[in-house]
Amino acid sequence: MEEHNFKEIKIDERFQRLVYPMDRQGFAQMEADILSGRRSEPLVIWSGFLIDGFSHYKIYSEHHLPFHTKSVEFNCRESAVAWVCARQLKRSDIPDTLRRFLIGIQYRSEAAAAKLFQDEKTWFQNGREPICQQIAARVAAENHVAFETVKRFSSFAATLESIRFRAPKAAEEIMYGKVKIADKHLLRLSRLDDRSFQRTLRQLGSAQRFPASRSA
Repeated sequence: MEEHNFKEIKIDERFQRLVYPMDRQGFAQMEADILSGRRSEPLVIWSGFLIDGFSHYKIYSEHHLPFHTKSVEFNCRESAVAWVCARQLKRSDIPDTLRRFLIGIQYRSEAAAAKLFQDEKTWFQNGREPICQQIAARVAAENHVAFETVKRFSSFAATLESIRFRAPKAAEEIMYGKVKIADKHLLRLSRLDDRSFQRTLRQLGSAQRFPASRSA
């Protein structure tokens, strides 16, 4: 483990938004444990970016506490994203919609990483099952879902990501299960023009909860 200062830690929103925030009670208990010295865990760092321990980092920084880091190695950003997803999927307190999103992103990220470092012949395993199929099968087994479910969650994740670019708050509310919307309606929402898109968001929730994006 290494000791770092706060200026050396980089925060990437892509990693941070994959991590489900602790509830107030859990955060308060963690803060009390850290301040009393009963708890001290290293922050997990990849290439200078914080990828695990965001709640710890917030407490350490707010109270100006010393901290240690643990570095992990990945061959690319997509591999790091997949690792964050897999780690979050071990939690029992995440909403079901977020779980579906994380499974989809884990698969998509691992497949993207594999394509970066495999030539065409290796990618298709000499005419046998493509590596992406192997990745989907493994992700399915790890998360106790069917193979086709992983592919469906992959499409769901891609759709929700496209909505996030236009309305980040709305995507978060959907991802956390605070707003319920069927997958087929979510897909239709992602394909609407800006005016219809914002009108539909207001029908799902209030304009205050889902503010229009600057580009709309």
